[in-house]
Amino acid sequence: MSAILGTALSGLERATLGVQAVAGNIANLNTPGYRSVRVDNGTGKVEYRSGTAVAEAAENELGSSDVDVATELIELKRQQHAYEANAALIEFEDRRLGTLLDLIG
Repeated sequence: MSAILGTALSGLERATLGVQAVAGNIANLNTPGYRSVRVDNGTGKVEYRSGTAVAEAAENELGSSDVDVATELIELKRQQHAYEANAALIEFEDRRLGTLLDLIG
């Protein structure tokens, strides 16, 4: 497998994990004490959010979660763009390899 395909597939996996994190955050919107999570696009590791204005407001209200729907929708859109960019990279590599095989054959 080419390095380009490997990189694009890793990017697709991270974007998928990011969408799963957003879905989990939204599903736990009203769960008392729930801390929202993010997936670091560089490492693919799950991180708990802290230190944000939303998190601090949630800590002031005992038992509420720190999930902000607007923030989650923005994150979902960001993950969508990451997914689309990596899918376009796979399509590009597919065309490139097809052209190379046509030249060889």
